[in-house]
Amino acid sequence: MTNPTEAQLNTEFILKRRLKLQQPAPDQQALKAELEALTGMAAVQWQNERQLELRYDASQLQVDQVIELFGQSGLSLQQGRLARLRLNWYRMTDRNTWDSSRHVPHCCNKSPK
Repeated sequence: MTNPTEAQLNTEFILKRRLKLQQPAPDQQALKAELEALTGMAAVQWQNERQLELRYDASQLQVDQVIELFGQSGLSLQQGRLARLRLNWYRMTDRNTWDSSRHVPHCCNKSPK
């Protein structure tokens, strides 16, 4: 399902992330509603009882904000070596995308609109 605020999202900075939870969420629909309410969230979809697929505008939202919401709900992400590597990759690309969204280009290096 798409978020009604998607019209305010910058499509140049939309990222897709898959997050795997340690345990199944007790109330998937409530968690989905909380995630969709975050500013910058474009779409939330459950792949199975432990895996979420998110699309969000990285100029407005970071993966750490999503993880913080999981913590408030009593959920945690998988902690395997590959999962930690993937999460750190997500953090790095989120930060780079966020920095790029705030960069003021020089006169002849503007990105096309």
